[in-house]
Amino acid sequence: MRLFVCLALCLLLAACAKPARDQLLEENYKAMTDTGLVRYFYDLDDAIEACEYRSRPDNGGVGMSVGGGWWSGGGAGLGLGVTRDSQDHCDSTELRQRRTDVRMEMDRRGVKP
Repeated sequence: MRLFVCLALCLLLAACAKPARDQLLEENYKAMTDTGLVRYFYDLDDAIEACEYRSRPDNGGVGMSVGGGWWSGGGAGLGLGVTRDSQDHCDSTELRQRRTDVRMEMDRRGVKP
């Protein structure tokens, strides 16, 4: 049961990834405090990394697989695998541009990441 809950949570988080990216791009970084700006810079960095990881060809694929087995001596096992659609392409260009803009704002304010 815990495995199912964990899998459901992972799928839910993966489904919410794109809106989080859009939300990052909608932020007004010029109105942020220095601390908020640094945090935002690192959030952008994390979003770029996640976006580019999702877009790698070796992370594609489609499907779900379930396997199980019963071994002599009373042992049993169950495995579950999920892969994302290879069409899950994420373009990090806007995120990279925003990170550059934020870095320039940090330099202007004299704030170091």
